[in-house]
Amino acid sequence: MRRRIRELEQGLSEVYATVSNETHPLLVEEHRMPSSAPSSNTPITATPSPMHPDPSVHEADVINSFGTLSIGKKGDSCFYGATAREENTRQNFDASYFRRTRLNERILSVPFPEASPELIPPDIRQMVYGHLPPFEDARGACELFMNYSSYMTSSLTREELLHILEIAYHNKSADPEPATHHLGLLFIVLALSRLLYGENNDTVDSHDYFVLSRVALTLDSPVATTTVTAVQTIVYMAEYLELSDVHIDPTSCDRAWMYIGIAMKLAHSIGLHLGGQRFRLGQREIKRRDRVFWHLFSTDTWASFTSGRPPSTSLGFVDCNLPDDNEAYVGNDGERSWARWNYEFIKLLSQVMATAFTSRPPPYAAILDLDRKLRDFDVPAHLKLQWTGQMSSDSLFWIKRWVVLSNKEWALLNIHRAYFTQALRENPHDPLRHRYGLSVMALYRSAFRLVEGCSKTFQACPPNFPFFRTNFASSKMLSVVIVMRLLVTSAPKSNLAMPALDILNNAVALLEAGIESGSTKNMEAVRNLHREAREAVGKALRPDAAGVTFSSIMSEHLATDYRAVSGLEAPTPSHHVSAYSYAPPDPQLVQQVEMARSGASIPRVFPGQEDFGVPVGQDKASGGTGSLYILDASWEDFVAQLGF
Repeated sequence: MRRRIRELEQGLSEVYATVSNETHPLLVEEHRMPSSAPSSNTPITATPSPMHPDPSVHEADVINSFGTLSIGKKGDSCFYGATAREENTRQNFDASYFRRTRLNERILSVPFPEASPELIPPDIRQMVYGHLPPFEDARGACELFMNYSSYMTSSLTREELLHILEIAYHNKSADPEPATHHLGLLFIVLALSRLLYGENNDTVDSHDYFVLSRVALTLDSPVATTTVTAVQTIVYMAEYLELSDVHIDPTSCDRAWMYIGIAMKLAHSIGLHLGGQRFRLGQREIKRRDRVFWHLFSTDTWASFTSGRPPSTSLGFVDCNLPDDNEAYVGNDGERSWARWNYEFIKLLSQVMATAFTSRPPPYAAILDLDRKLRDFDVPAHLKLQWTGQMSSDSLFWIKRWVVLSNKEWALLNIHRAYFTQALRENPHDPLRHRYGLSVMALYRSAFRLVEGCSKTFQACPPNFPFFRTNFASSKMLSVVIVMRLLVTSAPKSNLAMPALDILNNAVALLEAGIESGSTKNMEAVRNLHREAREAVGKALRPDAAGVTFSSIMSEHLATDYRAVSGLEAPTPSHHVSAYSYAPPDPQLVQQVEMARSGASIPRVFPGQEDFGVPVGQDKASGGTGSLYILDASWEDFVAQLGF
C-alpha cells in the first residue's frame, strides 16, 4: 500500500506540473508518504550492545516483517505477528456445541477467572461435582494422561494425580489449597485425556470437561486465592485450547495465549519465578514449584511463538532451577533426557525470539548467527530421528524424537521466512543467487526435514495414534505447504522447483492421510495451494515457455502486489549500534547453496544431519473450490490474492 501511494503521488505530481509551475499544497514533501516506514524508535544517541550490529554496515539486509492487524466492523482488533500459525486466524465457528453440551446453562455462564461469591449459588458447586465420572473411569483417564505427558511438556506426576483423585472422590486431604482447585486440575486432565484418546465424536465431551475445570477453579477464584495448583490448572487449560479443534471455539488459540498470560501473572504474584530455596520451603515443594514454573514458561514461549506476540516474561526475571533430570531413557551415558532437552531448548528459543522478532528487526548477520545457534544445539543420540525402514514397537520414542526435530526446524523455518520471501520477490529466476540465498536453502532444508520426519513418524506409529489427532503436526505441515507452494510458483524454473514440489506433494499426502486435526476444512485451501504449484510447474515445462517470467506464471492479481506475500515493506536501515561480530554462516548451508547454484542436484540428505531417505513425490490429483480462508498472518494478503 505504501508503495502504491508513492506511485500515485508521483503520477499526480507529474500531471500537475503540466498545468502549473508551483507544487500543489498536498504534494509538498512533508505531506507525502515516506518511501520507507518511519521508526519511532530511532535513537538520538545509542549505546553499544552485543545484540545489535554496527549501523555503518550497509543494511539493506534488515527486513521489517511485522505481521497483520485486522480491524472488525465493531472496532474490534486482532494482531498476529510474523511467526503466527496458519490456522490461528480461521473463523469457522461450530455453534452445535451449545446444542450438544450436557452442561446446564448456569454452569456455562459462570465467568472466569473470578466471580463474586454471591453470584455463584451453592447448588452450582453441587452441579459441578455431579459431573465427575465414575472413579475407575477417572483413574483410567489419568493413566492415559500420563502417556500424553511422556511426549509433551508436563508438570504433573503420577503421585500428584493419585492425590488429586483422593481429594475429588474421597475428600481425604490435609492440603491447605482449596479442594476446588484440585477439582479444576482433575477436570482439565479429563479434558485432555478425552481429547487425545476419546472417539472422534468426543470433542464436545472434552470441551465440557474444560468448561467444568474453569468453573471449578472459579468457585474459589484464583485471583483472590492464588495457589500453585491454580497456576498449574490454567497452564493445562491453555494447552487444551492450543491442541483442541478450533471449530468448537474459533478464538481458542487467542484464548490460549491470554490464559497463559493470566497464569504467568498469578505465578509472579506468588514468586513462582524465583527458586523456593529463597523462601526456605521444603525440598518437595521447591521441586514442585520448579516443575510448574518451567511448564508454564515453556507453554508461554510456544504460545507467543505460534501467535507472533510477545511472551509474558523473559529469562532476565527468572531465577528458578530446571526440574530434576531423572527421566529414564535409552543410552544412559550422561546425555540429557527428553524433558531436560526441551526445557533447555525453550530457553534458547526465548532468546531467539527476543532477537529475531522484536519491533526493531536485527540485521541479516544476526539471523545467520541465530541459525547457527539453533542448528548447533546438541541433540543426544537417543533423541535423534533415524529411519531404519521398520516400524518401532515404541511409538512414544518416535513421537519424542520428531518433537525434538520439529521444534528445531520450525524455529529455523520462521527465522528465515521473511528473508526467503524477499529473495523470491526480488530474484524469482534464481533465488539462491540473491543476497538472502542462504535463507532460501535453509527454509527448503527445514521444510524437507519437517515433512520427512513427520512421514516416518506417522509410518512408525499405529493407526489413529493420539498425537496425530492434535494440530501439533498438521500445523507444521500447513506451514510447509505454504512456503513450498510459494517457492514453486515464484521460481518454477529454478533448481529448487521440482524438489520443492516433491516436498509439497508429500506434505499434502500426509494431510490427506489423516494428520489434519478435527476437520477437512483446511484441506480446501491446501488443495488449492497444491493445484497452483502444479500448474506453475506445468506452464514452466511447456515447450513454448522459454520466455515465461514470474509475472506470467503467477495469476495477474497475485503479481500486482507480490510484496504483500510476507507483509514486508521495503528494507529499512538498521538503527542498532554495536561492535559485536557475528559468527559466519553454517558452512554446510553455504556448501549446499553453492551446489545448487552450480546446477548440481539438490541434496536430499544434508551433511551432519539424520538420513531420512529420498522423498518420493506423490502426484495426487487435487481440486477444490475457493473459500473464505485466512492462513498465517504473514501470508494473509497472499491467500486473499489467491481468491480464497
